[in-house]
Amino acid sequence: MIDFFAAGTLNDVNIPKVAADATTLASVLTWVYMIIGILAVVFIIVGGIRYALSGGDAAGVKQAKDTITYAVIGLVAVILAYTITQFVVMTVDGSSWEGFRDSIINTLIYAVGIISTIMIIISGIRYVTSGGEAAKVAGAKNGILYAVIGLVVAILAYAIVNFVIGSF
Repeated sequence: MIDFFAAGTLNDVNIPKVAADATTLASVLTWVYMIIGILAVVFIIVGGIRYALSGGDAAGVKQAKDTITYAVIGLVAVILAYTITQFVVMTVDGSSWEGFRDSIINTLIYAVGIISTIMIIISGIRYVTSGGEAAKVAGAKNGILYAVIGLVVAILAYAIVNFVIGSF
């Protein structure tokens, strides 16, 4: 046992050396961020369902709003963490500014698409649970309309940005 601790280097005790470069670290962190982002989206959907099913109960509405608020904060934090990680990795790798810019633009467009999809789901639930009340039906229809418009804008923005970036 004393010989193990008295060894001078890692090779003397046969501990494998791990060689991870910036790209490997970025891929692992990207997967971690993706999993956390998916969990945040799931919590947003759960909060929306709880909100729609609260039936006007003040405590239930507050709890649902808190769930949605914290999940959105988590989603924003994950997007910022991804952005910072990409910036650091590209700086360490010596990659170009254009690659970082493209990554940020695509990430923001994906975020808009995800948020629009979530809003479509939440508005659909609001529509189904409106009980025929005109104000609730109108609010749910407007929510679906604006979310679809947001989704179309995100898809068009993605196509236009990638076309422009590819052209120059």
